[in-house]
Amino acid sequence: MGEYSLLIVLFAPFLGATALVFIPRREELLVRMTAAISAGLSLLASFYVFLAYDTAKGGFQFIQRFAWSEELGIAFYVGVDGIGGPLVFASAILLFAGIFISWHIKDRTKEFYIFLLILAAATIGVFMSLDLFFLYFFYEMSVLPMYLLLGVWGSHTKGYLSMNDPEGRKLRDSVNFIFNFGSNSKEYAAMKLTLFLSAGAVMALMGILLIYHMSGLHTFDILVLREQAKFPDTLATIIWILIFFGFASIAPIWPLHSWSPVGHAAAPAATSMLHAGVLMKLGHFSIIRVAFEILPETTRALMPIAAVLCVFSIIYGGLVSYFAKDTKYVIGYSSSSHMGYIFLVYPELSFICLPML
Repeated sequence: MGEYSLLIVLFAPFLGATALVFIPRREELLVRMTAAISAGLSLLASFYVFLAYDTAKGGFQFIQRFAWSEELGIAFYVGVDGIGGPLVFASAILLFAGIFISWHIKDRTKEFYIFLLILAAATIGVFMSLDLFFLYFFYEMSVLPMYLLLGVWGSHTKGYLSMNDPEGRKLRDSVNFIFNFGSNSKEYAAMKLTLFLSAGAVMALMGILLIYHMSGLHTFDILVLREQAKFPDTLATIIWILIFFGFASIAPIWPLHSWSPVGHAAAPAATSMLHAGVLMKLGHFSIIRVAFEILPETTRALMPIAAVLCVFSIIYGGLVSYFAKDTKYVIGYSSSSHMGYIFLVYPELSFICLPML
């Protein structure tokens, strides 16, 4: 199993989601068991990867590479290092736990588990991708399931249904309440998440395409790009800003964070777990994998920008979570605050450790 462990981790949820398509809706127990088995296989394989990773050797391990398009320099290329391995394991744990946390769901059970499996598999794909094309592909794949999981199986935040104007008329969906961040519908949360992440993804895509085109290497291979790609200072700055702010929305870094607490409050329990546990890490991980590793010198120069935004995230998220009355809002804002610490600490550690790898 060792050689193909990452493929099992990644494709077990996808195969489980595919199998669920052909199971009749009335077979609810079979639906749940199929989801649990596929998530269990992914968890076991990820646990093996976590234990078998050679920390003394370091670097990328369990590598699998399959050419996808020689013309475009695209390959299905996966592997994990000391950052990706634990995140893959965490994703598999939360998926497995989320299956059982959602055991009580009666409304369109089959569809719920299909989208939950796809969401978890997409996050896992980001954490193990060594090709920019597939890293972005899996990143975008995570948006659609999140929209549906919130919009269909989510719940309105506390106080939303009772929002009235002074005369008692229900205007909760009107323009008057558009800036009421404390009480919103699940549809609002789903759409806000989609708009924020999609807008950021467009920026990140522009940065990735600039890396591909301007490097002159005709490849999306991250390992090749981080060793050989060279860019003029101005171009490197533009690329770094596009990558950083493109992925910052899902991180979530202030001021692009406001979709996250609302999403937490509206999401079903399993989705909220994945949201807090791994989805928010996609942004940080993607910035680290692309901007930090391919443009290390530019990162050194521009890190103060990120540091200032992280300080705002830490202070603002902490204060709001302290005064929040809804537990999910507490988790949402405190998670945003916690993620600010990652960007403050990781660059210092990486610049010390990366030369030794």
